Amino acid sequence: MRNSAGISTERASTMLIACIVLTAALTGCSASTASSPRKTNDSRSEARKGSGTSMLKTLRSASAGTQEYKSLSYRLKNVIDGKSTTSVMRMDQTGNCSGEISSSDGRIGIIKSGERLFMRFDDAYWESQGDDGGAARALVKERWIEASASDSDFEGLTEACDLDNLLPSVTDDSFGDVTGSPSSFDGVASTLITDNESGERTDIYVAADGEPRILKVQTIGGTDPSTITFFDFDEPISVRVPSSSETVPFEDIS
Repeated sequence: MRNSAGISTERASTMLIACIVLTAALTGCSASTASSPRKTNDSRSEARKGSGTSMLKTLRSASAGTQEYKSLSYRLKNVIDGKSTTSVMRMDQTGNCSGEISSSDGRIGIIKSGERLFMRFDDAYWESQGDDGGAARALVKERWIEASASDSDFEGLTEACDLDNLLPSVTDDSFGDVTGSPSSFDGVASTLITDNESGERTDIYVAADGEPRILKVQTIGGTDPSTITFFDFDEPISVRVPSSSETVPFEDIS
């Protein structure tokens, strides 16, 4: 059957799925701007003395140390397109990653194994897309959609598995007025590093005991409020790659 534009109903439906998937990939998951302090171009970094410089050194060490762990998990809460979104992910240094992203629209399951990326949308997500989502759900069913992790169209999803993208950018002009104080987070003795910049405050908790690592980054105020916590450092993770019978290649629906 063909619609009024001369496109088969089946082809129109697959194009629809591709559109929904790409929309989710491009807008639903990026965490880089939400968890990293903004860069500034003013002269305050040149005037920074004492504790501010020391705190940046501590933060650089913790950021580098966090990347040295063989595996870790994180929970990110932020606001995307006006909707509260929560991401819970587990990842390791070999390119494996799994977890889910949830919002009022529903949940998106993510699995990344090397260069293979898998996505699965729950019924609530398909329903949130109206009639289009219903048609897509009928074709995809319970299967995972498989794509290449290096495909730029899915950058919004693969960024959720990129630790570099999640950690604060620590350069001399990344921060405004930096202070540090003793604190604790989740029972761990910590140094609380606070950055204030143009009505936005970023609190970063760095472990004071054991190996250097970042425990929490919280941005309050501004346009991108968010909270990300890191946990289960060096805990083994298991990523089960879906079988061929459980997947549908993205090329088949695009």
